Amino acid sequence: MTLRRYSDGWQYSATIPEQIRAIDLVRLLTDLLLAEYAERFSDREVPPPLWLRVGLAEIIYRAGGPSLLTPRGVPVVIEGRMPDPYLGTRELLLHKAPLGYADLSLPTRTHLRGANWEHFRASAHLFTRQLLQRREGHRELHKFIRLLPRFKNSQFAFLNAYQLGDPKTGTKTTLLDVEKWWTIARTQFRSRDRSNNWSTERSLAQLKEALHVIPATGQPIPLQQRLGELDLAAQRQQLENTLFRLKTVAVNAPPGMQSLIRDYYNTLNDYYRKRRLGPGTTPVPAPNDPLARSTIRQLNLLDTIMADVRQLNANTAFGKTVSPPRP
Repeated sequence: MTLRRYSDGWQYSATIPEQIRAIDLVRLLTDLLLAEYAERFSDREVPPPLWLRVGLAEIIYRAGGPSLLTPRGVPVVIEGRMPDPYLGTRELLLHKAPLGYADLSLPTRTHLRGANWEHFRASAHLFTRQLLQRREGHRELHKFIRLLPRFKNSQFAFLNAYQLGDPKTGTKTTLLDVEKWWTIARTQFRSRDRSNNWSTERSLAQLKEALHVIPATGQPIPLQQRLGELDLAAQRQQLENTLFRLKTVAVNAPPGMQSLIRDYYNTLNDYYRKRRLGPGTTPVPAPNDPLARSTIRQLNLLDTIMADVRQLNANTAFGKTVSPPRP
């Protein structure tokens, strides 16, 4: 890509080989458009940051899918679910945490070589898309690009364009605010799948937490252990809280976790109904009867199943499968 400054503005040109990968062509066109937009009212060359060039190109390319750039005369048939906007990026960043803002803004040569380049590309893609998904994301990006000619360092333009600190204080965004926002954004991204469900690992952690009771002192203990200790009024309060939390976990958990969560919910809900726990429950000691013993056995069995699911998830993380030992 070459550019020349004339009295009436800038002129941009690019030499394209006869054969070029689709993503490379998109990156080239994105670079041209970004340069023109940033330098439209500037008398000097304004290079946009690399993370923005790479991130926008990835978003544009993935938004169009295979039909964005189709070879002439080649039919294209698209079937199945809508394309995942994070396809490729999601798998890579689940295995390796995204780069921080400092590394995205000032990448070293090491960041841009070999497998590290793919990591940088994926991190830039996620960072740019997360910025655009903010409530004022498009307006903030427009302001950021327009501010680039005013600063020699793009980070200062970024801090002036984006409000990532506490809006109540009205203070200017700092680099620490950017890193805090980015840490939260990338953590949330890595904890959910393409359907916006929690990952299996996070779902298991939330399920385990919902099924434990935190006493006044000491460590959390399994709910079934407390069923034989709490009076009926305390059981009612604890069970209502646990049933509500199980519903929350079910809404966010992936499909493969639903049956286990449902079994836990049905077991506790049956106990709640058969015990006739309700608004008028009195604080009398819980009886050690067949209903309590049966419920505790069922919860222990479900805990064993959950432990197996957790082990299976650990063994198959990131595509790695650990074969069971031979008998």
